[in-house]
Amino acid sequence: MRGLGELVCLVHCIDPRIQEAVEWLRRASGIRYGSFDRVSIAGGGGFFDRFERELDIAVKSHRVTRIVLTGHEDCLAGATPELVLGCADAVESRYAERVRAEAVWLRLDGSRETLERKPKRSA
Repeated sequence: MRGLGELVCLVHCIDPRIQEAVEWLRRASGIRYGSFDRVSIAGGGGFFDRFERELDIAVKSHRVTRIVLTGHEDCLAGATPELVLGCADAVESRYAERVRAEAVWLRLDGSRETLERKPKRSA
């Protein structure tokens, strides 16, 4: 994996209806084979407790610095844009300055939307 640039963890749903959209997102995001960990799980990036162990390995052992969390419309596991955004916040909170998280919502027609997180309020 050395020499391939930033190491990424891509978390997506197992639903076969969105697999082409996930592959398109991978390519469009510049994520190359050999430079990313893939976590495919029901609900994708919408349920932190379902992919927490894999993410720990990706961050600690593989030293990924970018986490791309996806969810999709009509997810039969129950993922929603709000859940994916919440997981992005949980990821950055857990790994502090080591990683940055991105949230992407995929539609069954192949379109996608980068989910914007609200700025954190200063205390």
